[in-house]
Amino acid sequence: MPNLNGRSKVMKHNSRALITAAIRRQGPISRVQLEKVTGISRTHVSDVVDELIADGTLMEFGSVSNRPGRPRVLLCINPEGPAVAGVWLAADGIQIAVASPDGGILSRGEIDYATCTSSSEAAVAAIADGVRKCADKAGRRLERLQGVGIAVSGWVEPVLNVIRRT
Repeated sequence: MPNLNGRSKVMKHNSRALITAAIRRQGPISRVQLEKVTGISRTHVSDVVDELIADGTLMEFGSVSNRPGRPRVLLCINPEGPAVAGVWLAADGIQIAVASPDGGILSRGEIDYATCTSSSEAAVAAIADGVRKCADKAGRRLERLQGVGIAVSGWVEPVLNVIRRT
C-alpha cells in the first residue's frame, strides 16, 4: 500500500513550487487567478498560500476590485522572505551566491579548488563554510535558508571526485 502521507507531502511541495513560480512569472496575482493559471483547486491554493505567507515566502501586496463583490487581495514574493543558496562547481573554482526569494543576489563568494583538494570531505566543509559566510554577508540566518542548489559544470568522474570536462 502506498505511503499516502509521503504522497501528500510531495503534492504540497509541488503545489508550493507551482504557486511560487506563477507569482514570479505573473507578478502580483490574486488567489483566484492562481487557481486559473496553476490548475490547483481554490481550497488548496488558499491553504498553500496561507502557509507561504506564514513562513514569510509570500506577502499580500494590495487589492484590486475590477468587478462587483469583495476586492481581490494580490500576492507577491516577499523579498525579505527565506533566502536560497546556490553553489556552482565550475571548472576553475566554486561560485556561491545567496539570493532573495524574488531572485535578487544578496551576496557572492568564491572558493579556489586549491584550498580544498585534500579530500571530498574538505571540499564539502569548504562549501558549507562558504554558504555560511555568504548567508552572514547577506544578513540572513543560515537556518532560515529555504534550500541549497548545486550545479556542476561538465562531465564528472564520481569515482575520482573530479570534473573532467566543461
